[in-house]
Amino acid sequence: ALSDADSTALVELVVPVATSALEPCVRAMVNSAQACPRVLVVEGAEKRGAYAASALALAACGTVNVELAAARVPQIALYRTSRLSSWLIRSVLRPTLRHATLPNILLNRTVIPELRFERCNAVETANAAIKLLTSPEEAAAQRRELYPLKSMLQAEDDAGVHVSSASVAAHTLIPYLPRRR
Repeated sequence: ALSDADSTALVELVVPVATSALEPCVRAMVNSAQACPRVLVVEGAEKRGAYAASALALAACGTVNVELAAARVPQIALYRTSRLSSWLIRSVLRPTLRHATLPNILLNRTVIPELRFERCNAVETANAAIKLLTSPEEAAAQRRELYPLKSMLQAEDDAGVHVSSASVAAHTLIPYLPRRR
């Protein structure tokens, strides 16, 4: 069995940033927190290498979920908001939109576990992470179930011209948006 010190030494936190302009700020915050012994801040092309080397990703709900799915990285999606935002989302979007991540929305089922609002806490996140890390079968099932997403996001129009994934995502989400009255 590993001691706490040994198991902590095996953990490396990788923090992808959207642009290099954010890197100094993120690096300063991470360094001040001292929460993890090894922290790597990456951006751009380094992200793909970091994803490929990852056993698990804890990711905010957003485009990163699609990037991680494309890289075949098992993941848990996290989404925490204020109480007012939570109420608004539950009242307006929840009746028509059951999922928060684009992969789950497109597949119309929960493939990526989503810990949202009150469920986005340390205990539930740790439990979900342990479950995926200690069950190769579950991680493999998530990878397998996310595989069709790739073809769903590589669309062509009637003339056979490639259509961007942003357009596919927008057209997929439009029916779920509330209608103006």
